[in-house]
Amino acid sequence: MTGAADDVRAGRVDNWDLVDVSAEWLVGEHLRTSGAGAGLVEELLADPDLWRRRAGIMASFADTKAGDPGPALAAATAVLDDRRDLVQKAAGWMLREVGKRVDRQVLVDFLLAHASRMGRTALSYATEHLDADLRARLRAR
Repeated sequence: MTGAADDVRAGRVDNWDLVDVSAEWLVGEHLRTSGAGAGLVEELLADPDLWRRRAGIMASFADTKAGDPGPALAAATAVLDDRRDLVQKAAGWMLREVGKRVDRQVLVDFLLAHASRMGRTALSYATEHLDADLRARLRAR
């Protein structure tokens, strides 16, 4: 794991495209299948660097695809107050995937609890596939 983590830490994964195509596999899938723990993801989510933080969010995609919404929900919670557009887009995208791939109600429950603190971009991405009435209700929070 040190190779991928070192690349992220050293700033070699430094744009949205590199993060989006690699974090799920190099970080998320490795942690999911090795049982290595979430320490690296927590470190990335707490990092002020935009790309490291986005990598921490995108790493959760591996777990979501495997049916576990926990890492995506934890990542979205960790970045609730980050108003950078690329962080919000990633958080909203991963939340939307929880609703599509794991359980719609888990997504709705998360949004009901956190919509009032979420940035507009994250909320918009997360609610894309929900019906119009529910989207409007959540956005009004």
